[in-house]
Amino acid sequence: MPSLMWLLNTVNRCASLYHGDRLSDTDLKPPHARCIVAVCRHPGFSQDQLAKHLCQDKSQIARYLAYLEEKGYVTRSPGVDKRVLLVYPTPKAEAIVPTIREIYRDWNEWLIAEFSPEEQALFSSLMARAKDRAVAYVQGGEDLPPHGTQREE
Repeated sequence: MPSLMWLLNTVNRCASLYHGDRLSDTDLKPPHARCIVAVCRHPGFSQDQLAKHLCQDKSQIARYLAYLEEKGYVTRSPGVDKRVLLVYPTPKAEAIVPTIREIYRDWNEWLIAEFSPEEQALFSSLMARAKDRAVAYVQGGEDLPPHGTQREE
């Protein structure tokens, strides 16, 4: 049986290629698009909050945001604590979000098109649970078994 990580990573890489193809007439790459959607959904998030929300490294998010700011998609301004940069979408970002969401929706629909409605609901539910567990681990709420420990199958 293939590794779950290999399966998930393969689907993710294929999704990224699809998103990249669909974004090719823009100045965005798939990670930039994810940032734009998150910033539009959560205007005023700090860079750190955005990194946690996207489960990404803070320095990588800072690089994405620098690019997006240079291209006119976001603005960053100091918060009450001048060391904290808050991120806001520009009208350019808000204008492209429907296109990004359409790309995401089209991929999702294509990916599960051969599933029955029951399988689609089950797959979505199981993936949401797996995502929640993974996020809980990253945020410090869940422990993994010690390295080298085998779980019973």
